[in-house]
Amino acid sequence: MMDDPTSNFAEHSDHIKVKDLKCWHDMRSTETDNLHVEIKEELKFKVRSDLNKKIFICNGDLTKLEVDAVVLPINDVNLRRSQLAQDIFNTAGTEIHTVYEKYKQNKEMKTGSVSMESGYELPARYIISVMEPKISLKYQSAVETALHGCYVGAFQTASEHDLKSIAFPLLYDPSCEPSLTADMGHIAMRTIRCCLEKLSSKLDSVVLVLTAEQMDLFSNLLSTYFPRSDAEASEFLFWLPSHEFNEWGEIVRA
Repeated sequence: MMDDPTSNFAEHSDHIKVKDLKCWHDMRSTETDNLHVEIKEELKFKVRSDLNKKIFICNGDLTKLEVDAVVLPINDVNLRRSQLAQDIFNTAGTEIHTVYEKYKQNKEMKTGSVSMESGYELPARYIISVMEPKISLKYQSAVETALHGCYVGAFQTASEHDLKSIAFPLLYDPSCEPSLTADMGHIAMRTIRCCLEKLSSKLDSVVLVLTAEQMDLFSNLLSTYFPRSDAEASEFLFWLPSHEFNEWGEIVRA
């Protein structure tokens, strides 16, 4: 494993600690569970309080998060399209410019590629960079497969390096193809749920960095894939797409 830049975790009043974030498990509804056994058996994503306690929501600045790793979409950061990309370049220091320029010139960095670097001047110890797909309605199936691979790759990288906390912004730009926003959200949350099921012993916390606008959609997606009660799981059954998926959450296509 590369050198551990633990000095990044020095005390800073503006840094955001995971323990100070909202935990999905604690953002509970008041519903009571009174479902019949038959209905409970139909639930694809059953209540897992142990997983729900690992999900945290950050509506603030990803560049201030004290986590083991933040996940960054390479294309977005390189092109500096979003506020996130601008914040990264303004906060992480000059070295990150060189790193991302290297990625830009590396022809072997294809969609879905994952790499890990020091966090530089970010409070996060490491940066996990993923080459996210360009959202396209014409190539939707390929985009969904690639996006799934980005999330899985980030989780597996964190697991391989014994990282305990990881923070995700959206790994796609919802403004590119607004009609696919919900589809991409399902890919993200289903993959996160399945990865946590597979790697729950490895990770203590997964932070979702979302704007208030994005939370309008993702609060429903969280209720779908991380229900906090059987009643909530039943209520959001209609949100689930009809397609089948494998143990990692990837859509199984005929």
